[in-house]
Amino acid sequence: RRPTERFEGTASASLGSEGLVDASASLSGPLDDAARWRYAVSGRYYTFDGWHRNSGLDGGDVGSQETKSGSFALSFQPSDTFDATLRGGISNDNDGIWPLRLLTTLNCFQNSG
Repeated sequence: RRPTERFEGTASASLGSEGLVDASASLSGPLDDAARWRYAVSGRYYTFDGWHRNSGLDGGDVGSQETKSGSFALSFQPSDTFDATLRGGISNDNDGIWPLRLLTTLNCFQNSG
C-alpha cells in the first residue's frame, strides 16, 4: 500500500468455525503539513485450528495455521518530479502438520480370490 497525502485507516475482522480468526488494520497519512513525508503501516493476524484431528501421534489438530504479519512504507516527495519510498515487512508463519496418511498396502487390483 502506498502512503497517502491525507489520513486514512481501515480495519476488518472475520470469525468462523474451527477457530478461524482473520483480522487486519492499516493507517496512512502525512507526517508534515506539506505532505512531503508520508507513511503507511499495516498488520494482519490469521489463525485457523484445522479441519482434522491427528488420530496417531498426539491427537492434536492437523492443518492448523497461524500468521502474524506487518508492513510499513515511508515516502518522501519534495517535488512533483521526485519520489522516494522505503518499504519493509515481516511475517511469522506457524503452520501445523499437514494432513497425510501412510498406506501400509497399495493394491489397485481387486482380489478375485
